[in-house]
Amino acid sequence: MTTGTGKTRVSIALTDVLLKANWARNVLFLADRTSLVTQAHKNFNKLLPSVTTSVYSGSSINRDRNARIIFSTYQTMIRLINEDTKEFGIGRFDLIIIDEAHRSVFKKYSALFHYFDALMLSLTAMPRTEDNKNTYEIFHLENSSPDYAYELEQAIHDGYLVGFSILDKTTDALRRGVHYDELSDEEKAKFEDIFLTEDVPIGSFDEAVIDPQTLCNPRYIHLGTIDAMLGNLVKNGLKIHGSDQLGKTIIFARNHVEAEKIVERFQNLYAYLGLDFCKLIDSKTENNLSLIERFGQRDQLPQIAVSVDMTDTGIDVPDVLNLVFFKQVKSKIKFLQMIGHETRLCPDVFGSGLNKHGFLIFDYYDNFNYFRTKKLGQRLRDRQRKRAFQAHHRVSSSISASWAFCAR
Repeated sequence: MTTGTGKTRVSIALTDVLLKANWARNVLFLADRTSLVTQAHKNFNKLLPSVTTSVYSGSSINRDRNARIIFSTYQTMIRLINEDTKEFGIGRFDLIIIDEAHRSVFKKYSALFHYFDALMLSLTAMPRTEDNKNTYEIFHLENSSPDYAYELEQAIHDGYLVGFSILDKTTDALRRGVHYDELSDEEKAKFEDIFLTEDVPIGSFDEAVIDPQTLCNPRYIHLGTIDAMLGNLVKNGLKIHGSDQLGKTIIFARNHVEAEKIVERFQNLYAYLGLDFCKLIDSKTENNLSLIERFGQRDQLPQIAVSVDMTDTGIDVPDVLNLVFFKQVKSKIKFLQMIGHETRLCPDVFGSGLNKHGFLIFDYYDNFNYFRTKKLGQRLRDRQRKRAFQAHHRVSSSISASWAFCAR
């Protein structure tokens, strides 16, 4: 099922049905990140308030090994069954729900599925088919033949998700490279500080063309490019509150150092917005889970999250209106997931009765061309326009019919 169409809801509904029918008494929900486990636990408690639950992940406290539904990361659960005491026996669970089954279910974590004797439900938006990482193979299915599939384009056509528009901001320098001689003295000094070694004599870069891959090196941070990206975002990003404030935005950065620079430059350039408007969220950030939760709230700051992997996949923030790819993404599965999580519907995001009908993607690293997915955005926009036209036509027909009735 494509991201945003209710995989968690499906797992909750199936759990509810099996519990009520006494076909299952104990359930294990597995995910590969603490944030996803916490998020699922919250949603299950909301819809199944009378069922006892417990979280086993990271440094979670007040664990209840007798709870009917246990939520755990793969990392924690594999450790618990590998210990001499083995906290859970092979028959402890009747149903195991595997979230994001294209990740973390291979190699050592696959031992979980051989250890437990239970019915298994695999949920993913992006099943894998590589030789050594095949989601279908684990569940004894033929490639590209899941038990059930609901694709992104169909979900947008049916009105359950929104499409997006792409703003290609990839520079010619990043596509074709740049001449060393064209750099400023400051840029040359920074470049040489990174790439000049004992084996590379001074002067070796003169008249050289610096290729795009070198420019993408995560150690090479160009503040002028960061400033231009932020200026473009503030000027052209989708806005709320009558176009007075930038909508919720995620900037995908290459690494922690670059993310820090992005936040620092934003706070310098747009100091009037305050220090909480733009925040770094990654594994090194103190209280990162509470920061993600605040980012997900409509009327709370931060408004911009600068992410290093942590919000790339699996975080539900329907209010997000702008995505900025300020890094290369190597995995197509990850790339489509980074996009997919923002396709969720969001009522009243622009004001009362003004719902989310799409979002903007700023691509600075030619990701859409790299994955040959540029046409996807066009197809999604075309489908959405068609659906909007049909809805407008139904409303117009209804008004015309009412007018004709009144006239008679």
